[in-house]
Parts: sequence; structure tokens; C-alpha cells
Amino acid sequence: MKIVSLIRRKAGTPVLLGTTTYLFLPKNAGKPDSPHVAQVDDPLHINTLLAITEGFAPADVTPIVALAPVQPTAGESEAVTAAIAALPKRIIEVPESAGAMPVAAAASDTPEAEAPPSAKQKLLAATAAAKAKAKAGREAQEAEKQAAAEAPPAPVDSLSNEEIARISAELDELNDDDLAEEHKRVFGRLPAPNWPRATIIKRIAKAPTPVDVE
Repeated sequence: MKIVSLIRRKAGTPVLLGTTTYLFLPKNAGKPDSPHVAQVDDPLHINTLLAITEGFAPADVTPIVALAPVQPTAGESEAVTAAIAALPKRIIEVPESAGAMPVAAAASDTPEAEAPPSAKQKLLAATAAAKAKAKAGREAQEAEKQAAAEAPPAPVDSLSNEEIARISAELDELNDDDLAEEHKRVFGRLPAPNWPRATIIKRIAKAPTPVDVE
């Protein structure tokens, strides 16, 4: 559609939107005072320009804007004279030496309210959250199974539940790095990266040889 710019310069008014520059030129080449228009087909650019009511308007409903103070005729009423005299205040002045004017700079500072999520968007978000939770649960179960499969056979003189609880409590006071090193000391290698702390502590506490935690 054709849009009228209320920014009028002799050489035309370039307006930059994203990577596209629109050049608003007089509708009639021989009449610089005629409306300055440009063809804009991008719906997003159309909405952006028309949202700046101080600078742009649809070509078919162009407001009457004077480029210079209007001298009222003798037959005009005081109300009409006052209205016409106020119109030039709505013209946006742009220096002739200025380049393309980014429209974003002329837009209103008032942020637009975000549209609430649709039912489909809510459903997709809930589905994604459920999948993530299920995946985390499966990974924890796999880690437990892997740890159990690699656990050494329990010796005949296995530790009592009280001793295991004591060692577990002492191990739980270690940070992650020290706990991994303790696992390496007991089993000869570091624990799997995806093993939870509880699994590592359980493996060390139930090791065949009692573990002394410094």
C-alpha cells in the first residue's frame, strides 16, 4: 500500500526499516508540495509506520498538514484559523543533511503489551517440561543401574548398617572433587560423570574394604 510521510524534504525522505530503505518522494514530481509517498508491501513495515501517527499515514486518508504557516482568508472563522495554525506543529522537521532516519528512533517509548500465550503454546510448553522431567528420571535410573552392575560383591564380613551410615555421613561432608578422588582411591577409577552423589557415597560406603575418610 502507499503510505504518506509527514516528513517532507526537497530531495525526499529516506526511512530505514530493518535492511529496507523506503524513499518518500512527492507524488507529483513537478510539485514538491504534493504528498510525499512510498509503496510499502511488507505487512510488518506497514504496521510499524502507521503506528507512528506523528510521521506517517495511509495515502488514501492523508491529513491536511501545512509545510509553512497558513495565512487564513478573511472568510475563515476563528476556530478554523486556530486549527490550521496548529497543524504545522505536527510536522517532523528533518535537516536536509541528515541521512536515512531509523523509524525505531521515532517510535513511542511506551512498550507494547505482550500477547498472552495461546492454548497451543501452553500445551507445547507443558509437553516440553514433561519430556524433560521424564528424561531426567530415566537418566537417574540408568545411573543407578550402572552403579549397581559395577558394584563389587559384598564380602562375608560386610559392614553393619551402623558402620555404613557413619561412613556415608563422613563421605557426604566431602565436596564433589574430593568425593570423586575417594571413589578413585577405592575402585581405581573416577565415578561416571552422570552418577548422583548419593550413588557414589553408597558405592564407597559398601566397598569390601572399610574406607577411612580424612
